[in-house]
Amino acid sequence: MSLPTPAEVAAADWISAIAAILACLASFILATIAWKQARISEKQTMILNNHAEIFSRQAYYQGQQTTISKKQAELSSQQLAIIKDQEADRKNAAMRADLIVSSRAESTNVIDLILENRGSGWAREIKIYIEGYQLEESHPEEFRLLPGSKA
Repeated sequence: MSLPTPAEVAAADWISAIAAILACLASFILATIAWKQARISEKQTMILNNHAEIFSRQAYYQGQQTTISKKQAELSSQQLAIIKDQEADRKNAAMRADLIVSSRAESTNVIDLILENRGSGWAREIKIYIEGYQLEESHPEEFRLLPGSKA
């Protein structure tokens, strides 16, 4: 085995130097690519965080909208109940009895007490009290209906 000649050593040095330069250049390029990828990852993370915040806000607003819709539904049902009650009151008022009480004296011993219903509804469970006693209980023999009347 023989020693390399100075020309071979010089050529090998040049090749080693070029390889070292290329390795440095490759390292620089790889470092630049890694830096750019890190920047891209940061931007993607920022975008994803913004999307997460937007979705969070949308969920919050949808929750508020749901609450508002529920309250509107409750108010609507309450209004409907009020309208039904008003309608029932109107029907009850239209079907109520309107009693007119009058009396007529024919002599000192006979007094007619006249009850007349001028309303469209039935008058039920009417009780007449004279001097604290119910008329039917205190004087059943004197209680009578006029001909054509209904009790």
